[in-house]
Amino acid sequence: MPNKALRFLIADGEHLQRVKIEKMLNQLGYHRIAPLSGFDEVQALTRSNGVMFGSSTPHWCARARSTC
Repeated sequence: MPNKALRFLIADGEHLQRVKIEKMLNQLGYHRIAPLSGFDEVQALTRSNGVMFGSSTPHWCARARSTC
């Protein structure tokens, strides 16, 4: 049974890949999904202090930033 509180962020430069991943997650019962085209959009979303992903930068963003 899916955890309805989970939120997913898909960051991929390939539009069709994002769509495939989102559809797979939808079929598993997850509908809180943010498909983004890349890391720049991830940064913009996490910096906007939006409700969707909170005001603090997730730990995986810090790891991804260090590899860029």
